[in-house]
Amino acid sequence: MGAMEGGGGDRVLVARASALADIPGERALEGTQTPSLQVQKVAPEEVQVGQKTSFTLRVRNLGTSAAEDVVLVDRVPKHTRLESTSPPSQTSEDGLLQWSLGRLMPGDERTVTIELVPTEEGEIGSVASVSFSSLASARTVSTLPRLEVTQNADPNVRVGDRMQIQIAVTNRGTGTAKNVSLEVDLPRELRHPSGDALGMSLGDLAPGESRSIPLDLTAIEAGSLLSKIRIISGNGAPQESTLPIQIIAPKLTLAFQGPKLRYLERPANYQVSIVNQGTAPAKDLDIVAYLPKGLQFQSAGNHGEYLPDQHAVAWGLDELKPGQTATTDLTLIPMEAGDFVIRLQSQSADTRAEPLEKGVRVEGLSELAFTIEDDNDPVELDGQSLYTVKVSNSGTRSDSQVEVAIELPVGAKVLQVDAPTRYQVQGNAIRFEAIPEMAPGDQRAFRFRLQLPQEGTQVVRAFLKSLQRPVAVVKEESTQVYTDR
Repeated sequence: MGAMEGGGGDRVLVARASALADIPGERALEGTQTPSLQVQKVAPEEVQVGQKTSFTLRVRNLGTSAAEDVVLVDRVPKHTRLESTSPPSQTSEDGLLQWSLGRLMPGDERTVTIELVPTEEGEIGSVASVSFSSLASARTVSTLPRLEVTQNADPNVRVGDRMQIQIAVTNRGTGTAKNVSLEVDLPRELRHPSGDALGMSLGDLAPGESRSIPLDLTAIEAGSLLSKIRIISGNGAPQESTLPIQIIAPKLTLAFQGPKLRYLERPANYQVSIVNQGTAPAKDLDIVAYLPKGLQFQSAGNHGEYLPDQHAVAWGLDELKPGQTATTDLTLIPMEAGDFVIRLQSQSADTRAEPLEKGVRVEGLSELAFTIEDDNDPVELDGQSLYTVKVSNSGTRSDSQVEVAIELPVGAKVLQVDAPTRYQVQGNAIRFEAIPEMAPGDQRAFRFRLQLPQEGTQVVRAFLKSLQRPVAVVKEESTQVYTDR
């Protein structure tokens, strides 16, 4: 299939109204406009029924100016089935395919691919068309005053510092600007003694005339902002100038890591850190950790100083740059049981961090102890002996699931048991049910009487374990059994 030039085809599309304008267009649209489009359609010489094939359309601008609103139209050939198009087309029910190609500059080319499957034997094909619009522009000059306003200032200002914005108003037009006035809208991050809305009358400005106005301000809050200034005149369009300004400041954030639960007189190690998440260095930092009365100071890293009169630890830091983190260690000794709060605060020469509190619970330790003894040693063969196992909690914390078990000598007979919990005799052992809880200072006694039928040293073993001490502790009591001869 061959090629054709121009905007004709089996459909004529009217240029869209949006392509027209009542103001001068681009410089390239001035003078004679001669866009020229070439459309070429390429298909394989032979295709087979049921086998997918590709038709390719190429549209090229051979002219010397842009072609606007280019539209390519084709149809699905008879005796074929459309599989896909690339790029996707607008497809109607009667098989019309349309692509909106937009603007084609001189030398530009667009390629479209149609994927088809022949359904019958015979010659297949279709006719494609391309349409476009051509734009032309002309211009002339009308004299008019044209105001320009600019502003200049240091783009980076630290919170608390003074700054000056230099405003320049210039009439770059061809006529006098009448009754020129200046309006300034201050962002909240800047302060002027007169308030947030500032105004000033500049009178008339002749062509080429300029005025300079200094604006003295104070930076009061960090942030990225725009300084907006408007110029209004009686015979010209308002003009506006915006100037990006970054007000920088340090921003301190504290972190406190360490245990939430500790036991009496066991060291508690903490890590104190501070990060500057702001945009300016923080200078002359003070970091203070205020300790509760139940925690005793032991040591601090990085030259931390303990302040006895405040029961606090203080650190000093000359400077912390933006993005930097400083970390130190703090070791405390819990001396009282209870719930306590460590309070951390920090400030620099011109900012302070949000205070941080760290809770810690201090508990005592359970200290289970037990003894085993007999009341009759030595004992005659088949004699009896009373054994007593005493369990006590000498610690400062309750313990639970306290279990006692007894291993008996071979052949020993259990005659009597007196215990605070139920029990079972299983073979050569006595097993007692667990005591649910033993508070600090609690004591329990387990008594059992044995008959010892074998001569020699007979050993009774007692086993003790609990929730806090899951590995059993073992103690023994030996009894000498003899026979008169």
